[in-house]
Amino acid sequence: MSTLSVPSRLRPAHSPVRWLGVLGLMLGIACGEDDVDPVGPDDETGDEAPSTDDGSDDGSDDGSDDGSDDGSDDGSDDGSDTAAPDPTDEDGDGASPVDEGGTDCDDADPESTLVAEDADCDGILTDEDCDDADPMAPLVAEDADCDGVTTELDCDDADPAVGDVDDLECDGVAVHAGGGDLIQLAATSFEMGCTDEQPACFDNEFEVMPVTLTHDYFFGETEVTQGEYVAMMGTNPSFFDECGDDCPVEHVSWHMAALYTNALSEASGLEDCYTCEGEGNTVSCAPAMDPYTCEGYRLPTEAEWENAARCGTDHVYAGTDDVDEAGWYRRNSDLELKPVAGMLANACGLYDMSGNVLEWTQDLYAPDYYTTDGRTDPAGPEEGDRHSVRGGGWQYSASGLRVSYRNTIADDFRTNYLGFRLARTVH
Repeated sequence: MSTLSVPSRLRPAHSPVRWLGVLGLMLGIACGEDDVDPVGPDDETGDEAPSTDDGSDDGSDDGSDDGSDDGSDDGSDDGSDTAAPDPTDEDGDGASPVDEGGTDCDDADPESTLVAEDADCDGILTDEDCDDADPMAPLVAEDADCDGVTTELDCDDADPAVGDVDDLECDGVAVHAGGGDLIQLAATSFEMGCTDEQPACFDNEFEVMPVTLTHDYFFGETEVTQGEYVAMMGTNPSFFDECGDDCPVEHVSWHMAALYTNALSEASGLEDCYTCEGEGNTVSCAPAMDPYTCEGYRLPTEAEWENAARCGTDHVYAGTDDVDEAGWYRRNSDLELKPVAGMLANACGLYDMSGNVLEWTQDLYAPDYYTTDGRTDPAGPEEGDRHSVRGGGWQYSASGLRVSYRNTIADDFRTNYLGFRLARTVH
């Protein structure tokens, strides 16, 4: 016995021929109510109910098949049915591959995410992806504020400016891999050089230069100590090595200081700020990029150093106008190195910005670098073979401990009053 072909969009799942009478009228087929018995409400199988009319078979054969062929099938083909499959859509997910101008990241997997929703094809939808142009970018599920610090390690995963790979408590004090503390300082503007309160300035401290620092940065609470240096490098180059782990490391060249900062960066999973060749006291290093954009540890620029020493105040020395409170120098040091943090901290909580050891900076030196036109994120002159040093040391006179004092030393020079401290841009 033949049955009517019913378009799937009209056919209920449990009643395949309930609409035959209606369909017959739609198709212009003369079919009486007695021609086909409707399926009963309890007939869950959807099988056609027995017919008591001897003409139902003929009516079905002569009408419904022809009507379906002439009407419903043609109508479905012209409009409502799904269009022919795209021959370039190999996995049949309805999206053609990217190389065919489509939106499918993986045309071998029908479950793969589409480019329209996942531009870098890393399996993370655009509205959940920190960087949907980079398949290696952190995921929101692991780093909600996209600051590069995973949720597990980030004390505040809603604010990219709060929390750091080395500041897990969000107190602004980071602890680097060598064990020393760093203080977070804010971007700011200040005047650099021989400002009014600075007595007996040298020529290289002029002109007073307006400076704008556009990045927050971490800055060493103290000079790098011998203990911190040994922890990363396995050796102590200091002349005063019997002073102890809490004394500043000294007798280091600019290149040795740069190599140490790279070691810290690598220990924290950060990029190196210097390219270095060799090792120990024969190493040779050079900046790898703009210091302000590098995410790793480095030496502070002269501008960062002076801003940190001043810390928004107008004192002659770091934190005070009294040199004997400020730091160790020739009249109170007994002409020897002292442990760090033995004198008054300045307003930023930084120790020994005046005295104890002279400190290397990032910048090459030029005596006439300052300009009244001002500079934004200054990083020193582009050429030179000597770097700037700051802060004075245990054998210096009081004048060398002033916050504006600057001098220069050859890059490979090493002495027992020359050390360094750390900086790192907050990203």
